[in-house]
Amino acid sequence: MKGNKKLTLGLIWSIILRFQMETIMNSTADKNVKKAILELVNSYVLEYIPDPVKNLTSSWYDGTLLAYLIYHQNKSEINISNLLSKTPQERIQFVFDFASKNYQVDYLLEAEDLASSKADEQSIMTYLSSLCASLESYKKKQVKID
Repeated sequence: MKGNKKLTLGLIWSIILRFQMETIMNSTADKNVKKAILELVNSYVLEYIPDPVKNLTSSWYDGTLLAYLIYHQNKSEINISNLLSKTPQERIQFVFDFASKNYQVDYLLEAEDLASSKADEQSIMTYLSSLCASLESYKKKQVKID
């Protein structure tokens, strides 16, 4: 591959994020993707945490926010106390497995990488955009059924 690999990969990440986020944003022109993800995440987790989530890096390394994201729509299926008592890597792996099984969210990250702070913001944004899009899609389907 000729050219700047980092620039090329960055462009690919941007395209992926835009397409994934279109399902949960009214207009991609109105907000940037990072801000949209943070707003959506906060709409799910603020009832469980004292302060709004402000970043897409260190706030995610222990898996607590991921646990609350899936718990929000799956309260009858998830024992949140038990999940929060697990190690960060176990908690993250549970969320990844649950999201894959129940929401068809691909494994875009390794639990070990996220728990050990090796995952970068772009990777976390991509996973969260996929998870949030799936959660929103599922929520809309549930509303139509009810």
